[in-house]
Amino acid sequence: MNRSKLLFTLIIGFFVLFSFSSCGDEKADKAEETVNIFFKAIEEHDFVKAKEYATAETQKVLDIVITEAEKYKKYNDKKVEIKFEILEKIIVEENADIKVKITIGEVVKDVMIKMSYVRESWFIIMPKSQLTIFRYIVFYNNYDLIIVVYNKEQKVIVVKKTKRTKYTRRRTKYTKKHKRTKHHKHTKKHKHTKKHKRTKKH
Repeated sequence: MNRSKLLFTLIIGFFVLFSFSSCGDEKADKAEETVNIFFKAIEEHDFVKAKEYATAETQKVLDIVITEAEKYKKYNDKKVEIKFEILEKIIVEENADIKVKITIGEVVKDVMIKMSYVRESWFIIMPKSQLTIFRYIVFYNNYDLIIVVYNKEQKVIVVKKTKRTKYTRRRTKYTKKHKRTKHHKHTKKHKHTKKHKRTKKH
């Protein structure tokens, strides 16, 4: 009888342990899947989809990325293959730390991503301090170069506008001066005519 009870206890214990292990593996797999979907969406500039897997704080950072992606769109035409690889997963209850290796061309970056488990779903936590990671992916590691090109182009536009403004002002001044001169000559001529008439009458 004692043996039966012991066997039963062992079976129940094994079943519970197996259930927890299975649940933990499922959670870990879900976390990895979420990370892959999220970063793939960022790579493809599908920010609407990316926001579905992000916390409210991360969504605000994504809004900055969306604005920049639109602003520098015409300079961002050098697409490079991006590879994502999960290096490490640390899951403790409702929180996770995922180490991701991001490869763009020959440049490799290891990034630690925090995640939160809410209502059986994982969400990415990336604060503003990690904005450079988004820029690294969205602009294919060319963000700094794009900014330089953009600023140079803006300076050229400003110089052109300044030159046009100066030319317009000069032209306006010349036109006003020309009108005054004509009016002045006409007035002098008019005075001369009056004087001439007086002389004749005399």
